[in-house]
Amino acid sequence: MDRSRCSNRLMTAAAAALFLFAACENRFSGYYGTALSADHHWLKDKKIFVDPGHGGGDPRDRYRTGPNGVSEPELNLKVAVILADMLNAAGAKVELSRTGSSGDPDHERARKARQWKPDLLVSIHHGSSLRSADNVNYPTVMIWGSREIQPASFDFALDLIDEFNKIMDEKGIIVSDFTLYREGGATILRETSHLCPGIIGEAGFYTNIKHSIRLKDRLYLEKEAEAYFYAISRYFKRGTPSAEVHFSCPVSNSGFSVNLISCDTPIMTIRALSGNDFRGINEKSLRISLDGIAVGHRRISEDLFEVNYGRFLYPGFHRLKFQFRNLQEQSSMILTAPFTVEVRPGDYKRLVSEGKKLVSSRRSVREGIKMLLSALSLGHAEPGNEKIMLDIARGFARIGDRSSAEYYTNRFHLMYPSRTTTSDRENFSAQNNFRVPLEYLGKQVHVVQKTCSRGKDERRIKNKFSALKINFFLDKKKLI
Repeated sequence: MDRSRCSNRLMTAAAAALFLFAACENRFSGYYGTALSADHHWLKDKKIFVDPGHGGGDPRDRYRTGPNGVSEPELNLKVAVILADMLNAAGAKVELSRTGSSGDPDHERARKARQWKPDLLVSIHHGSSLRSADNVNYPTVMIWGSREIQPASFDFALDLIDEFNKIMDEKGIIVSDFTLYREGGATILRETSHLCPGIIGEAGFYTNIKHSIRLKDRLYLEKEAEAYFYAISRYFKRGTPSAEVHFSCPVSNSGFSVNLISCDTPIMTIRALSGNDFRGINEKSLRISLDGIAVGHRRISEDLFEVNYGRFLYPGFHRLKFQFRNLQEQSSMILTAPFTVEVRPGDYKRLVSEGKKLVSSRRSVREGIKMLLSALSLGHAEPGNEKIMLDIARGFARIGDRSSAEYYTNRFHLMYPSRTTTSDRENFSAQNNFRVPLEYLGKQVHVVQKTCSRGKDERRIKNKFSALKINFFLDKKKLI
């Protein structure tokens, strides 16, 4: 009997200890601050991918321990768990790339994010410095590439660095992740750059002795999580702009070609969505290009814009790219709409022949560039296309677009190494020093056929469509 009672008491004590341990663990993961006392209803159902940097899947983690025994992977996870608790309480949907000390490699984390399709990606880190003896310490927010190709990420980075500056004495900085990862940037940002805005946040250096003491304090880590939360809330409050592209003709995706259209004079419109309760966008901020050539637009309504691509579209693959800000000055991502104009027998030879003539003429050089770009899209690796690329470069030089001329000249040397002379290769290598130009394609938007049947704006489009048809046949006779 005594042994039985003793055994029961031991089991009861063990259960109580386990309960207290679990309670402590749960208490650590919860949030007990005041940030959630305000309304953050705009966060409801927003999908946020939170990535606690590093973890057991990273072989470098054994080097990530600072003064006082602080471990960066452990700090990243603690802040991420508190942040996730706050976001969930505000109605957001959160996915953590890891929930324990072990973790996946960066490529696997990026794959998880792509599969989940979030509205925002936040990767939580803490910095280190070889100059720890100099007490280096400041917050940093990294975006992929640059502000020009990641304007939405930069907007969020501004919010986050502002919040970091409130909890740290040292002022922070926003940088490109290319400053640290020269060969394409950080993996998780690069491989999700077409998906959603994303950043890597580093709230100070764990190698700084003074900051390492702060980082061991639960209340300070809560302040850090609050900084992320407030920045996320401010960002979504302004809205996340998006768009869709409409064609006035049937669009097919049943075959090999993406967004195939058979009409070469369609009405092409952009429906710009503000992402908030205020309909409409800042029209002055709207920038559109087709195949890398800037094109104009005409406003049809407060959120509908007709793309002025010229007289007609040529056979081949095309890429419409655009970007804008809503009325709250929140940036959209660089958005893209790939599409294909139906190709018929003889189109390639016609495009090359007529395009070269127009590029060499004093008039219609821009039209010649468009024709050659369309021809190039029909087979980049086809023998003879290297000459087309050089003609495109010459065409851009003739219209004064030096940047595009240099870009296509460099592409010629990179893509057709067997077609360049020894002196050309040596000269190119000396000038570029092994640097490769990259092109950001952007986030793909939905392309749909839109039937114009109601309202003044739609009737205006129909009339314009009829006029374009007449002009198309007249212009085609002049060109061919």
